[in-house]
Amino acid sequence: MTKLVAVWHIGRVGSTVVGDCLNQNKCISWHNEIFNDYMPSRRRRGESIATVGSVLQKHKSKCDKDYCIFDIKYLSCQHLSIYGASQMQMLKMLREDRVYDHVIIHRNNSLKRMLSHCIAMETKVYHRKDGTLLETNTNKLIINIQSIKVGTAWNSLVDWLEIIELEESKLKQAMKEMSQGYEYIVYEKDIERGPVTAYRKICRHLSVEYGEVEVSYQKNNHSYGECIKNYREVEEEIMKSRFKWMLEG
Repeated sequence: MTKLVAVWHIGRVGSTVVGDCLNQNKCISWHNEIFNDYMPSRRRRGESIATVGSVLQKHKSKCDKDYCIFDIKYLSCQHLSIYGASQMQMLKMLREDRVYDHVIIHRNNSLKRMLSHCIAMETKVYHRKDGTLLETNTNKLIINIQSIKVGTAWNSLVDWLEIIELEESKLKQAMKEMSQGYEYIVYEKDIERGPVTAYRKICRHLSVEYGEVEVSYQKNNHSYGECIKNYREVEEEIMKSRFKWMLEG
């Protein structure tokens, strides 16, 4: 019987390249961010919101492999906002629908994550595949450091760094309180240096043989000073916060 596996992250953490590797495994089918269509920006007017269980069963029914892996963005303004759920509440809903295997993808440098998010939102280019080059309007992007949108919410850049840290701690605490084990993937160590490391860690977690995979996606190597016109302003703002180490990390 096909088992469901949840991969928790906040986006811009290499989840697509890892998912593409997983999808090449004979035992795994990766279904990406299955709740995306129910976000307000994507949902048609008047369209009802499917229950968590019905979304899961829809994708599970299409899967003919041992594992059906899906991504869920865990900030309260992301996929959780569809159901008005906390991390704990979503975890309980998933468990009710027999989701017992979990993975968390963490990115140490959430500043780089936020800057990557801003560039992707401006350029509409989210990934590089098969050697294609990323085209950006060099030095044209201006980031409003006091008002950046993620999901359904707007916050300052520094506030987002605080929120990201807090929301992950809530997720890990929920996992602990529910005695839920999980595989912990660190972007800088397990994906940035080579996504096959993350792929193999998840396979080991699921007791699945690795198999050979081809890495199709490539990292967007942004030079923030070239892409962001007011990058000096970004640096000055971060230097005033406890996150200043992220400018070098």
